[in-house]
Amino acid sequence: MRRVIAALLRLYPARFRRTLGDDMLATFDEQWRERANGARPRAPSPAWRRARRSSACTDAKEEMDV
Repeated sequence: MRRVIAALLRLYPARFRRTLGDDMLATFDEQWRERANGARPRAPSPAWRRARRSSACTDAKEEMDV
């Protein structure tokens, strides 16, 4: 599954991957381990939801500027 996530990250611009790619993979690894140990998945914090939304908007704007 980690390979799938890493492959999906390659769809983001290089600058985004350099800045956030390792952190995103680390977060995935942590949540995957917790899930494998039977822990209930944590709900994303409001700050995380805002960051994802902001990232999606920024990515879309960057693509339009290309």
